[in-house]
Amino acid sequence: MKPDMTQQDQQSEHFEDSVKDRVFAALDESNVQPRSKYYFLCLNWLVWGLWALSVLFGGLAVAVVTFVSTHRYYDIYEATHENFYTFILEALPYVWFVVFGGMLLLAVWQLRNTRRGYRQSVSVLAGSSFVFSLVLGGLFHVGGFGWTLDNWLGQVAPMYASQAAMERKMWQNPNEGRLIGRQVRVASTSPIRIQFTDIDGAQWQIVSTDLSEQDLGFLSKGLQVRLLGQRTSSSSKSFHGCGVFPWMFDQPTKMAQISEERQIFVDRMYKHHEDAEARRIAIEREVSSAQEVIASTSPCHGLAAVRRVHEQLHP
Repeated sequence: MKPDMTQQDQQSEHFEDSVKDRVFAALDESNVQPRSKYYFLCLNWLVWGLWALSVLFGGLAVAVVTFVSTHRYYDIYEATHENFYTFILEALPYVWFVVFGGMLLLAVWQLRNTRRGYRQSVSVLAGSSFVFSLVLGGLFHVGGFGWTLDNWLGQVAPMYASQAAMERKMWQNPNEGRLIGRQVRVASTSPIRIQFTDIDGAQWQIVSTDLSEQDLGFLSKGLQVRLLGQRTSSSSKSFHGCGVFPWMFDQPTKMAQISEERQIFVDRMYKHHEDAEARRIAIEREVSSAQEVIASTSPCHGLAAVRRVHEQLHP
């Protein structure tokens, strides 16, 4: 024993030796084997890889949500819903919000298990993962991956409701004045009647007196379109057309094009309202029968979409 060592130093050294003995004894009992530093290096990289996958899936979720939000913001929701809020509540892909939230939590958990991640606060880790997911999702959206993923899942996963499937559900409803399909031919007996086949395979006679030249041009191409109007009889396959709008879920669509189509829809619905008002005033000057006035009004004036657009522009 060293002569200059105090009693306190002796006790401290004895305590350290005791702790070492207990640690080595515990290691011997547990049969712990030494591992190479590369094992821990690979384990750390695995954790980072899982974090990257979490951010990747979070970015895909952001891309789909962004695709849906931008597309639906400029959609012609007045044709299917009373207002934008009821429409967006039905159209939003809630499953992707859940996916994004789950991936964000997983990414934070993975970062906490990295070499120095445990030192950072949860808010910092969550914020960094959130920002990376948003940036990646924005890049995916620009590249059209939001539409691609939504469309692909709709084809391979029966339980997943893609935006195209939701649009078909909302628009294929002839009793409420909406059809999806394509023109087959123009009837030879009457040029104002168009043969139209909807997505369910039903054949319709479309009265085209209230369709514009642009509407007729869409129909003549034989492409799938959305047809807005009114069923003339519940017992027949006759439909009075009031507007034709392109089907916009078969490929990624630019925001400018969606916005342009919405403006065309609003202008068309407002024109139906103005035409009906002008027709009503002209008839009232010549006849006094309210029944004749109503009978002379186009069926398009009674569309809910016409009323909604007019109320929106003139609250």
